[in-house]
Amino acid sequence: MKKSVLILALSLLGLASGPLYAGTCEQPVVATFDPFATRIYQAVRKPCTPAPVTDSQRAVWGPVVDGLYQSNLGRSPEPAGRDAWIRLLASNGGNIEAARAGIRNSAEGVQKQLHPTAAQTEPRDGTATAQETEIIVNAYRKYLGRNPDPAGFTHWLRQLRIGGIGAVETGILTSDEFARRFPR
Repeated sequence: MKKSVLILALSLLGLASGPLYAGTCEQPVVATFDPFATRIYQAVRKPCTPAPVTDSQRAVWGPVVDGLYQSNLGRSPEPAGRDAWIRLLASNGGNIEAARAGIRNSAEGVQKQLHPTAAQTEPRDGTATAQETEIIVNAYRKYLGRNPDPAGFTHWLRQLRIGGIGAVETGILTSDEFARRFPR
């Protein structure tokens, strides 16, 4: 059931195209009316068979999905969810912002935004909170394989405070350094 809900959500968002699925996918019921409104015609397709995720797709997009889950949901992805987001990124040209928005706007992501932890609501002064430091250091380690330099840390702290976790993730994942590390 969860898989079909994810597939349906991706379909409705227009993200279930290309090699994301092998075969015909289940779609919402399509109802068309005849001119006299005497009958409703319904078309339902067979359930989707997800395209297999390749090792190279896992190598490129797995760390991205893991980081998006950690930063937006505070946990690691379950295997089926991880593969679904890897397929999405592989099929849509690596649109990280679409994946981030999808995870952030999921029921779990919205719940986390509505009920932040105490660490997320600490006052913001000139120094980084423990959570801000953790977010930036973890993003550097996960995506770039190193610790942040002082200038980079200051830059991403400012971006984190202006645009949130998504701004840091998107910025690092679209950086020249990340592109050199994971060429497409």
